[in-house]
Amino acid sequence: MTLPSSGAISINSLVGEYGGSAPHSLSEYYKGGGLVGNHANNPNVPTSGTISLSNFYGASNTPPYDNTYSINGVSGTRGVILGSGVNYGWAVSATGGWGGITYGASGSANDTSAQFGSNSTKRMLTGACGYTSTDSKGNTSYGIDLFFGTTHANNLTSGTTGFPPTGSSVMFSELNGNKLKVGGTQYAVFGSSSGNGISLTVAGSTAATSQEMNGYNSNRLTITSNHSSSGSTTIGSNVTSSFSGNNITIKIEQ
Repeated sequence: MTLPSSGAISINSLVGEYGGSAPHSLSEYYKGGGLVGNHANNPNVPTSGTISLSNFYGASNTPPYDNTYSINGVSGTRGVILGSGVNYGWAVSATGGWGGITYGASGSANDTSAQFGSNSTKRMLTGACGYTSTDSKGNTSYGIDLFFGTTHANNLTSGTTGFPPTGSSVMFSELNGNKLKVGGTQYAVFGSSSGNGISLTVAGSTAATSQEMNGYNSNRLTITSNHSSSGSTTIGSNVTSSFSGNNITIKIEQ
């Protein structure tokens, strides 16, 4: 809950947001003092000295979450067996491709560390692309591939933790209920497991270059045009522009 930004506010308002023991006084509610978190959602609350109820307008004890990755996207080859396509984004696979798919979108990353929704653990984004893929019969499909570092990788971004390279439960427990937004466009709402056009391909128990994306051992999360959820835009040709250009934001947020 966030405290009101104006109007009536009382010591009971602070008790409801931060807790505390009776009898209550403002001296309980210094930022960083045990009840009030020392973070950006309590911007006007002092750590000592003069304190008043007005310092708490708009404040919240819920810490801010870092849900934003950022990449610079370009187009590149998407090579698949009995087909072809184009990747748009930041995704370069090792020789032989990731899981049999060649990725050649040699963009770059600005920020590879973020949380999924309100989960406290930060995960490393190791690659991201929107794609078009055409099979041998001329049928074209569209989708999004997101790659996240695993515990096999020893070169992950500082402060991030790798996902298990086997099993999907940990990733989906963190994804569940959160939304995927690329450049402000919502493309998916995640469930608690694969399905509804969303799938996870894990790297496997043995580290191999065939599961490396941009040099990092990775799991691959795929969202296709078959996905449907409230507020989400269907993935189609629009995905190519979403992953092209500089400072593309990728968010997994509540």
